[in-house]
Amino acid sequence: MADFEVAKKMFYSCYGSYQSIDREYGNLYYAYHVPKSLETEWLADIQNELREKISNSSGNEQFLHVVHLCLTLNKASCLALFINLLDTEIDSFSRLLYCEQIKDLIPINSDDDQKICSILNVQKNKLLTNVITIDNSYLSSRYLRNYDFSDSNIIERISKL
Repeated sequence: MADFEVAKKMFYSCYGSYQSIDREYGNLYYAYHVPKSLETEWLADIQNELREKISNSSGNEQFLHVVHLCLTLNKASCLALFINLLDTEIDSFSRLLYCEQIKDLIPINSDDDQKICSILNVQKNKLLTNVITIDNSYLSSRYLRNYDFSDSNIIERISKL
């Protein structure tokens, strides 16, 4: 097991995403020849850890954990995750981000299209009829420091749902 400690650190640093592993480490990771069963174990551990972090965070921090978890999930599981998050106490901006992710995941005229459109319409109405709230973590985020968090800009994004 000790032979795989370096590979494990690489795997975990990329949240188990092979795309990230390829980009960050390339053949260096694959030279360890980690058994698929061990990668599956590591991935389950990463996913459980991320789910715990999602449950215990909010705003920008929660959204980043969700993005990392989605790197390890299939489309249907990502969709279910976003829908479940809409049933939790979250700020308006997070709700908007999750709705936008749902909209991007659903192709037009899919079997789920009608159900998802209904969910998005409910969320859109909720966003438009309630006071817009933005978790402070978004406001202090380095990558969003120049973002326009005005109500008019947020409402414009909501109207595109």
